[in-house]
Amino acid sequence: MFDQEDAVKQMIEAGASGYLLKNSPLEEVLTAIKQISKGATYFDAALDPSLFSKDAKQEIKKQILSKSEREILKLIGQGKTSSEIATIRFNSVSTVETHRKNIIRKLGLHGKGELLRYAIEKKYDF
Repeated sequence: MFDQEDAVKQMIEAGASGYLLKNSPLEEVLTAIKQISKGATYFDAALDPSLFSKDAKQEIKKQILSKSEREILKLIGQGKTSSEIATIRFNSVSTVETHRKNIIRKLGLHGKGELLRYAIEKKYDF
């Protein structure tokens, strides 16, 4: 693997739970496997910690959503329905529904209920 920032960011964006450099010793590989199998994360000590911090992961999630998707997510967090969002944004309901589906896919959520919960929890973060 590479120790380039962009490669690491892409892996995290894709949902990686860990990242090791190709020159990592076998003991570190085994430690990483054990940590990740327990549901934890593991990143090579030689990497910049800011790349995989919780804030960095949140920033990456923000970046993967378009401006329209972030606006719609904000309105969802305010409890607006697709019809209300369509009226506010001068879009069709089907356009808003498409954006909702794309947001769910990009954030790795499972259904409208999880999308609503995410939008409410992150109301002021986008």
